[in-house]
Amino acid sequence: MRMNLTYLALIGLLFLSVGCSGHRGILDLDCCATTPAGAIPQPAGSSIRQWEAAQIRGALVDQLVLYQSDFVDSSSSNLSPAALNRLERSVQSGLCGQMPWIVEPSAHAALDQARVQEVIDLLTQYGVTPVGVMVAEPPALGMRGEYAEAVAGSVNQ
Repeated sequence: MRMNLTYLALIGLLFLSVGCSGHRGILDLDCCATTPAGAIPQPAGSSIRQWEAAQIRGALVDQLVLYQSDFVDSSSSNLSPAALNRLERSVQSGLCGQMPWIVEPSAHAALDQARVQEVIDLLTQYGVTPVGVMVAEPPALGMRGEYAEAVAGSVNQ
């Protein structure tokens, strides 16, 4: 009989100390408490995967950029053989039908327009209707010095 009372007393103390369903026991423990947001860290490698995805998106955009070096001469609208190969690969992969082409601007507006027309003509020869071909600063180049200084000056004031 004494053993039964001891067991009952131990079981009773156990229930009182652990608590359940929102009630706190003697030792202020609650097994049913919820975990606050942010307490559990992201799985290992998730930040690296996010960074890799951003790099892949940037590389896809850069596939459709024609830099000054992609043309045969600085005063020509003819594409180099390497640029023509890249254009053909983008046509075969279907990438050029999803995003616009970007032509890096030169110092001459007439040359830029001739380069845009050259790209449109080449894509048309391949049977692709381009989403767009525009003269713009390529995203991979970032800001030019004078623009960066102007932005930095306005931020510091």
